[in-house]
Amino acid sequence: MPKFANAFALLGESESEDVKELIEVVDERADVSLLEALKKKNAIAKKEADAKKEAKERERLQREIHSPTRELHTWILFVMANSQFVPACIMFIANIVIINVGGAIGGWLNGHVAFYDTNEQGYGVETTALSSALFNNGQTCGACFEVTCVDVPKLCLPGTTKVTATNLCPPSKNASANWCNPPSKHFDLSQPMFLKIAKFAAARIVPTHFQRVPCFERGGIKFYLGVRPNFLLVLVDDVGGAGDVVDVKVKGLSTGWIQMTRNWGQNWQTGGGWDKGRNAYVVGHDWGAVAGWNLSLFRPDRVIGLVNLSVPYFPRSPTTKTTEAIRQIFGEGCHVIQFQEPGRAEKAFARYDYMTVMKKFLLITNNMIAPPDMEFIDYLETQSSLPAWLTEEDIQVFAEKFEESGFTGPLNYYRSMDLTWELLAPWQGSKIMVPVKFMIGDKDFGFKSGGTSEFVQGDEFRSLVPDLEVVIVGGHHFIQQENPQEVSSQILSFLRQHPADQ
Repeated sequence: MPKFANAFALLGESESEDVKELIEVVDERADVSLLEALKKKNAIAKKEADAKKEAKERERLQREIHSPTRELHTWILFVMANSQFVPACIMFIANIVIINVGGAIGGWLNGHVAFYDTNEQGYGVETTALSSALFNNGQTCGACFEVTCVDVPKLCLPGTTKVTATNLCPPSKNASANWCNPPSKHFDLSQPMFLKIAKFAAARIVPTHFQRVPCFERGGIKFYLGVRPNFLLVLVDDVGGAGDVVDVKVKGLSTGWIQMTRNWGQNWQTGGGWDKGRNAYVVGHDWGAVAGWNLSLFRPDRVIGLVNLSVPYFPRSPTTKTTEAIRQIFGEGCHVIQFQEPGRAEKAFARYDYMTVMKKFLLITNNMIAPPDMEFIDYLETQSSLPAWLTEEDIQVFAEKFEESGFTGPLNYYRSMDLTWELLAPWQGSKIMVPVKFMIGDKDFGFKSGGTSEFVQGDEFRSLVPDLEVVIVGGHHFIQQENPQEVSSQILSFLRQHPADQ
């Protein structure tokens, strides 16, 4: 067989006699695809043989696990498998109040442990799945355990590992893989946690002890919310202390404390009633005003009234994207256009310290169109003195925040304007159907340019916002800081004019 003389060596040893026979009849006229078919068939046969061998080993381990001579010990079963676990402690974010946290801690107990890939699951590595006997219908979710290897010097490592229960290791109908079945007390550790207490070995099993221990918070308690009409689901995470939660209550804006019941694990539920008084007044400025307009457009049922400052509700063009419309009116020197290129504005801003950048923006007095070949931030003036309404301490607050986060986040709002235009297509021609008071400074460049003054005081704006009151106040762009008394008075007047339903 000149062409496939080494075929059997290439395929490797196999217990499949039919594969050997097929290889022996291959000659020079055989097609290469036949060799590929033989490889595939041989691989299947080898996999089946390995599975049988693995099943026999598991049966032996199970007999050893349940041996009367081992009844005072627990076991860790090290299984390399892609088991599917039910997530019990990761979901949705908000503020709920836990009334009581409990759970017994201390005392070494007995059980089994395997490992699974928690990185793939997305929950980190200091976690474990529990058998039904330990998981207790999810009530042990969030509890923490300490596990140590015992009695096998060749495999055990000194010390212990601490893990948090996050998943259920489900029972199996397979007799050779029933370590999670009641009444077994079994853990499935992540591989890194297993390797802290035991070496990897062919037998893949070591005896262990475990006990409940206190949990340590990492960043504070977290709440994940699942909200549906007449239903609220809350998942409590990162509790600390005992780890498991025994009672939860929730309080709405206009309700007393409402008792929640355990859904499963640390998921707690309640029906309707918690969301009474959920509607709100909304006040926004600049990009906050845009958010207020969109919220009122999408969910007018949630907005009692809207007070927006400085940025009016412009109609969406059905054909022209937002940045193109701005480019047509103001040209390439407009800050909106310059901000579109990722990294450009950040690089230009970096030539100044954060205090100077904030002064330039907070004290804009000139128009916002930079000359050709000039960066917008360079074009803005740096005032030599501060007005009475702004202090160095005020600016420092803004500067410190942006020093922590950088400017890319807010600049990305500008870079997503065209995406927003696309997403708003279903609301083309829609009106704002909530009561609105709109305020803008008489010296605001946005008010004085691009026809905004005429639009704000004309009929088109009122046709888009039927229940509208427009107030022109003294000041530039940041009127809530420059003229706080007038702005506050106007907001309070609006609230009195549009009281919330009691």
